[in-house]
Amino acid sequence: MLIHPIGVGIGKWYYDRLLQALDERYGDIEHRLVFVTPDLLGSSTASGPTDDENGDPMPKLPLLNITDWTDQVAQLMAEYEAKSE
Repeated sequence: MLIHPIGVGIGKWYYDRLLQALDERYGDIEHRLVFVTPDLLGSSTASGPTDDENGDPMPKLPLLNITDWTDQVAQLMAEYEAKSE
């Protein structure tokens, strides 16, 4: 899992060139490699969250802290691990 830095205008695309190079180098090996590059909350495609109660877009992002991002990454890792079993 590749986690992009936090900053204005940064998102999962941050690793596009690296992922392309890895695919070119290792794309034809026998074992499947999986690279996950999520958009962290508040970044790029994850910057338009919806309200959990009614599904409406939130007019303003809440102040995020490190546990918001670690919880997001832990959940994503658990989902990918469950799919691989």
